[in-house]
Amino acid sequence: MGMGRLKCQTKDGVLKELAAYCLAYNLVRAVIARAAARQGTTPDRVSFADALRWLAHAAGPGDEVPALVINPPRPGRFEPRAVKAPRGDAFPKLTRPRRKYKPAKRVVYKRLK
Repeated sequence: MGMGRLKCQTKDGVLKELAAYCLAYNLVRAVIARAAARQGTTPDRVSFADALRWLAHAAGPGDEVPALVINPPRPGRFEPRAVKAPRGDAFPKLTRPRRKYKPAKRVVYKRLK
């Protein structure tokens, strides 16, 4: 959504820009919630990028939300909070293969009665 860097230089401008970003983000989340209810799934499975694209190209406020992309469930999927390229982000750099970041499975023993 282009929220990585603020462009305003005054305090009032920064506050206005943050308010606009919050409004846009909440609007996308509202579209996701409406699409999820209509498609009979949970909102965390609906594609954020697809909802954002639909909002950017919607004809008007009365448009019905279409069927958006539903991401398949991926149990056990783990993505480290790290970035590949140096972009100045707050996340650490990805220095090993992704599979090496996956935490080891903990073995849980059941108590015998």
